[in-house]
Amino acid sequence: MRLKRSRKQPGSGASGQALNQENASAMSDDDKIRLQFTLDTEEFGRAVRNYIEDTGSKLFQNYCS
Repeated sequence: MRLKRSRKQPGSGASGQALNQENASAMSDDDKIRLQFTLDTEEFGRAVRNYIEDTGSKLFQNYCS
């Protein structure tokens, strides 16, 4: 699935320059998706590790060392 991108056209003058500087430092949608995926994956890994440690499961012990 691909996200649609909408970009505002900056006006002319000083306000347009300020808007361009603000956009240059902002994260793109793709970067936000990558960051959220990384955070979700790390959180899932912690949840699995905690489950394995709490239940004492021997099946996945090699993956938690």
